[in-house]
Amino acid sequence: AGLFTIPGGCKIPVGMIIPHSRLYIQSDGIKSGSNGTANFIVYLGTTNSASDSAVVNQGISIGNNTNALTTAAARFGTATDRYNSRTWQGEGISNASQNSMSDRIGNVNTNADMFVHVGVAAANAADVFNLTALQVVLES
Repeated sequence: AGLFTIPGGCKIPVGMIIPHSRLYIQSDGIKSGSNGTANFIVYLGTTNSASDSAVVNQGISIGNNTNALTTAAARFGTATDRYNSRTWQGEGISNASQNSMSDRIGNVNTNADMFVHVGVAAANAADVFNLTALQVVLES
């Protein structure tokens, strides 16, 4: 379990997230090995760590070469200390459906730099995980 190293990081500088903006995040990962299940998690917050809020938490099955595709939006209102996330199954996934929105408050401060990072949790150490794609779009 841990966070992927994203070359150059994925920092959203202070002042870029304004009231009523939306952060659209899509990521793709793959698990090699069939030793256990895992969680593929996208985080957003000020600490650039797993202590930040989970925008989306995608379960990965036990199978070998299993992809985890996450699609989520973080929606910001006028409060500087929270956002609302909505996740849905992405393209190429059968039975796509939206999940209800969830308030996120862990290490959120739109008056500071915010970071997007991706990690794996509750995984078997014998499996190997790779982050194959990450797209972050800020709509203000």
